[in-house]
Amino acid sequence: NNQTNTSVCQYSTDASLRGANVTVGTQSSYYATWQHHAVTHALKYSTQYFYRCGDSFAGFSGVFNFTTSGGPSQESITVLQVGDMGVYNSWDNRQLIDQLAPSADMLMWSGDICYADDAFLHDPLGFGYELTWDVCQTWLENVTTSTPFMTAPGNHEAECHSPACLLDEHRKESLHNFSAYTHRFRMPSAESLPSPGTLNQWYSYTMGPVRFIHHDSETSYPNSPNDSYTGLNNGPFGDQLAWVKSALEFANTPEERAKHPWVIVTAHRPLYSLAECEDDGQQRGSGAVMSAAFEDLYYQNNVDVHISGHVHAYERSHPVYNNTVDETGPVYVTIGDGGNREGLYDAWTQPQPAWSAVRKAEYGHGVLRANSTALAWEWHTITTDEPVVSDSFVRTL
Repeated sequence: NNQTNTSVCQYSTDASLRGANVTVGTQSSYYATWQHHAVTHALKYSTQYFYRCGDSFAGFSGVFNFTTSGGPSQESITVLQVGDMGVYNSWDNRQLIDQLAPSADMLMWSGDICYADDAFLHDPLGFGYELTWDVCQTWLENVTTSTPFMTAPGNHEAECHSPACLLDEHRKESLHNFSAYTHRFRMPSAESLPSPGTLNQWYSYTMGPVRFIHHDSETSYPNSPNDSYTGLNNGPFGDQLAWVKSALEFANTPEERAKHPWVIVTAHRPLYSLAECEDDGQQRGSGAVMSAAFEDLYYQNNVDVHISGHVHAYERSHPVYNNTVDETGPVYVTIGDGGNREGLYDAWTQPQPAWSAVRKAEYGHGVLRANSTALAWEWHTITTDEPVVSDSFVRTL
């Protein structure tokens, strides 16, 4: 968290780092601490690398290791999926993720990471925003030093709006507009195809048979929510709709589908949720706004699964388009049950519409497995010491 003369990562296939490659990264500060990022290049597929980061003046980290993916030829992948997980009410989930991560290819988090903006609920007059981020990322180090960690922005990343921030202009200005999220993480937006994404707000990448497209449900599209309690705007970050359209059309070309037959989209807010739904199944609120902006693009480009959070529960739709069950439409999964100070959502009052397959208020996480012919999803609940498969589905080609 300190400023250094340089931001360096040394990496090698030799555990002693003898003859290590060196990549020089960047450092930036948005409030009081410094964040460091370095990008490695020309790594070999299916290869274990050892690395450490720091500099000769400030010192280096310990030596960690990771194994690269198998690249386009990797036949199958396993992804851990969480959403809306803070440092409170999440202990069991975090313990299980620590256990499962070594056998997974990636941890994906569909927004609302750490809940730093809720720190004041524990200490109303204190300033716990940055400390909460630090505590959460210290836990994440157990996973992210060896397993890829991919995110999407949620409303709880937007700003600090505690009394300690609202009454301090420097804090309020420095900690709004996703500043912590932007500086603390580095997603592959610059490397996205067919054109670069934007910061950590929207980007794409591939892993084995799957193309993943992450985008921003919080800003930068018509009538986006811009949740702000500070009076300062969060976003916009650019023409998100044009980028999403281009990314989906590229992913759906025959050439790309031959290499990556599955397309998974992640954005924090759900299009289909019974938390914002009329009795006839029609969406309202942010779900209706998201649907108006993105649903046609998803459907026209054959998105297979859409994963979101935001609602603190688990929900899954049948394949659906325009509020009607349609076997060619995406399956919409809401997995906002990671655990946080705000608890679970269970205030459903309306009848379950035809497009809704499952709605449950239990803590849990998801496991996604995909190969060239099948995509399988499991929702694991954590009501016991061992995860229990409480919902599942399979899509096949």
